[in-house]
Amino acid sequence: SAALRRTVADLYRTDYYEAAAIEEMKAEARRALRSLGFLDPGVEVRVEPLDPERPEGDRAVIVSMTGGERIDPERVRFTSLPPEEAALLETRFALPVRRIELAAGLADADRRVEETLRSLGYPEARVVGRRLSADGSELEVELALGDRPRVASIEVTGVEPEEARRLASRVELAPGDPVRSDRVAVSALAIRDELRSRGFSDARVAPRVESAAAGEDARDLHFEVEPGVSYFVGEVTFSGLRSTRRGFAARVADLDEERDYSRQDLLEARRRLARTGLFESVTPEVDRAPGGAVRVDFGVRERRRFELAYGLRWDSEDDTAVLVEVIDRNSLGRAWTLGLRAQWAQDDESVRIFTGLPRLFDARSSLGLFGAVREEIEAGLITTSIQATVQLGYELGRRLTARLYGRLTDNRVTEEEPADPRNPFDRRVTLPVIGTQLLYDARRGRSLAERGLLATADLSVSDAAIGSDFGFARFFGQASYLRRVGGGSRPLTWAQSFRLGLARPFDPEMIRQERFFAGGEYSVRGYAKESLGPRERLGLATRPAGGQSLLILNQELRYRFAESFAAVLFVDGGNVWADRSDLGLDLVWSTGLGLRALTPLGLLRLDLAHALDRRPFDPEYKLYLGFGNTF
Repeated sequence: SAALRRTVADLYRTDYYEAAAIEEMKAEARRALRSLGFLDPGVEVRVEPLDPERPEGDRAVIVSMTGGERIDPERVRFTSLPPEEAALLETRFALPVRRIELAAGLADADRRVEETLRSLGYPEARVVGRRLSADGSELEVELALGDRPRVASIEVTGVEPEEARRLASRVELAPGDPVRSDRVAVSALAIRDELRSRGFSDARVAPRVESAAAGEDARDLHFEVEPGVSYFVGEVTFSGLRSTRRGFAARVADLDEERDYSRQDLLEARRRLARTGLFESVTPEVDRAPGGAVRVDFGVRERRRFELAYGLRWDSEDDTAVLVEVIDRNSLGRAWTLGLRAQWAQDDESVRIFTGLPRLFDARSSLGLFGAVREEIEAGLITTSIQATVQLGYELGRRLTARLYGRLTDNRVTEEEPADPRNPFDRRVTLPVIGTQLLYDARRGRSLAERGLLATADLSVSDAAIGSDFGFARFFGQASYLRRVGGGSRPLTWAQSFRLGLARPFDPEMIRQERFFAGGEYSVRGYAKESLGPRERLGLATRPAGGQSLLILNQELRYRFAESFAAVLFVDGGNVWADRSDLGLDLVWSTGLGLRALTPLGLLRLDLAHALDRRPFDPEYKLYLGFGNTF
C-alpha cells in the first residue's frame, strides 16, 4: 500500500548514511511484507544514477521485493503450558505481524517467547519447533520448559518483625509456588505502595531471589525494605485564590493535617479541586521539613467567575427574539452557580432564575433549583406560567449524567380581549411533574465542532395522586452526531440530529403545555415556529394544536472553507401527530443553504430554507439569522 511504501522510502538517506539506510529499508520492507502475511519475503535495494554520465547527480532508488509463501495464522498455540500461562503468552502475539514473525522463526520472536516464559518461572525455557496447520490458520509452537524453581521461603527485612509480617501479607507468592518474576516485581510494588500510603513516601523495596538449602529447584525470596522517614501533612495552603473561599477549597481537597502523607492522596486532592470546574490549573508544591512534616501548597489559577450570554433570532416571517443570560459560577466562593435569564419576543416573554449547588452528597452529585415566569399570547389567549423545579444530578461517568427532577407549574389562561366582559374566560391548571433524565455529552467543542455525540433521554409523569389536574406519561429523546467525511486539510462535517417524542394521557385529553410541537429554525426550517401537525380552531382563529408523538430528522453537510467560516447544506424533516399510534414516516421536508461565521460576538448563523411540502399559508422561502448552531 502507499502508506507502507512511504514508510520504507522515508528511511533513505544519502552520503555517509546511505549504506546503513539501505539496510534499514530492507528490514522495514521485510517487516511490511510480513504484516501482509508473507512468511519469508525477499528484498533488494539498489541505487542507480539517473544519468550514467553524472554519477554524482540525481539517482533512482529501486526496492525489489518478492513475497513467497503467504499465510494467515489466526492463533498461536503453545504446547506443554498450563492453560492460564498459555493464554498469557498468546497475548504477546495478538498482532498478525508478530505471529508471522514467530512462524518464520525470527530470533526476536523466539526471544519474546523465552523472555515471557522466564517471567513465568521457566528460566531454561526455549523454542524447539513450530508447525503450521494445513490451511495456515493455526501455528503450534513446541517448547522445552526445563526445570521450574519453587518458592522455599519469603522474608521481609529492614523493618520491625511485626511490620515485616504485615508487609509479607502483600506478597503474591507462597511457599511451593513457582518463582514467577512478574509476581515478584508486583509484590515489591505492593509493599512499597503500602508503606507510601502510611507516610513513608521515600520507601524503597529491593527483591532478591537466592538458592535455598532445601534443594536445587528451591529459592528463597527476600524483600529488602528501606522505609525512610515517616512523613505527615503539617500544613495545607492555597495560593492564587481570588473568589473561592479557602475553607471551601480545603474541604474539597480533603487533605487533613496530621494525617500520613501519601502522594496518591495528594493526586486525589488535586483531582477533586480540578473537578469543581473553578480552576484553569491546580499545581501542588510539596515542602518536606526534617522532622517529617510536609507543607502542601496548591497553586491555583481561577477561571472567569462571571459569564454574559446573549442570543438574537430573526426570520423573514416572525419578529425578532432576544435572549440575555447572566451567570455567576462561583457564588459566595463555594462553586454555587447563580444565574438569571430573560427572553423577549413578540407575544412571548419570560424570566428565569436558577442556582446549582455542587457536591451535595459527594463530588459527583449536585442540586439545581429553578424558578421561571412566562407570559405568552397566542390566538387571543394569554397564558401566564409560574414554574419551580428541583433537580438532583449525579455523574455516572466522565460524559454520562443522570438527573431526577420534580417540577410544579401553575398555568393561568385568560382572554386578551374577552368576548363577554361579564363572564371572561379564566382557567387555572396546576401541573406537578416528576421525571428522570440521562445525558451523554461527548462533543469536542461547541462552535463549528467537527465530531462528537450528544444524546439525552427524558421520561416524566404527572398524575392526580401527586395533585395534578392532568395525568400523563411523556418521553422525549434526542441524539446529535457529528463526524468528519472525506479527506484533505478541510474535510466535510456531517452533522445529524434525531428527535423522538411520545406521550400518553391518563385523561381523555393531553394538556396542551405537554404536547409536542415542531416547525421553525430549531426543528424543521422553512415552516413557521411550532406550526406542523394538527391545528385547532378557537372562535375565528386557528392555531397549532400539537400532538402526542413527534419525529424530527435533521441532516447538515458543513464545509469549513476558512478558519472562521463554514458553508452548510441542510435537509430537515419532521412532523407531529395527534395520537402516538399515528407516528410514522409521513414527514414534511425542507432544504436549504446556510453560512456560519465565528465572530467576536459568537457563532453567527444565516440560513435560507425552502419548504418542500408547502401549505397555503407557508412562504416559499424563509430567511433566518441568529447565533449558535440549530442543533
